[in-house]
Amino acid sequence: MALQEIVANLWSFHFPDWIVIPTNGSIRRDGGAVMGRGLARQLLDKYPGFAYILGQHLVEKGNHLSTFYISNYNLTIVTFPVKHRWDWAADIHLIRRSMQELMVAASDLQEGVFIRLPRVGCGNGRLDWAVVKPVLEAIIGGDPRFTIVTEFLPRPVDFTCPHCNSPHSVGRIGPQRYFCRDCNLEFPGRD
Repeated sequence: MALQEIVANLWSFHFPDWIVIPTNGSIRRDGGAVMGRGLARQLLDKYPGFAYILGQHLVEKGNHLSTFYISNYNLTIVTFPVKHRWDWAADIHLIRRSMQELMVAASDLQEGVFIRLPRVGCGNGRLDWAVVKPVLEAIIGGDPRFTIVTEFLPRPVDFTCPHCNSPHSVGRIGPQRYFCRDCNLEFPGRD
């Protein structure tokens, strides 16, 4: 069964949903985790000090998935390792292991709690969604609790949607990847 995908801002979801943040296993000299780009950086900007919480987790448990409830913000964050080091590309084997760990962590979730994931490993991790998606699908199956959230990043494009011919609803979502809001479809294109 296909993954459920939506176009939305990941930060628009709130408790009791779990928000998945791709991370790496690097720790700074001061003990904080390296959270310099992408959603990890956005998390750090929203919740200063989280780098030290994640850094402590990395020291104690290694580069493994973990859940954190941030009571001040009523938010559950899941750190999802996709890289071994901050400056390396994402590792599909690590993504597979993290997804398996997430399935175990989610096994006792109450009904009505959803898990919102970005396209893990496909931003700063430099993997192609066509490589990552089948790995996630094989583990998630048709579990309706999981939703892939892609933020629509409108950028000027010089062509129309090949499905509906609309020039106004198309935006770039990644390298040579585009999304049409009218059709709710993703398609390849030229950059």
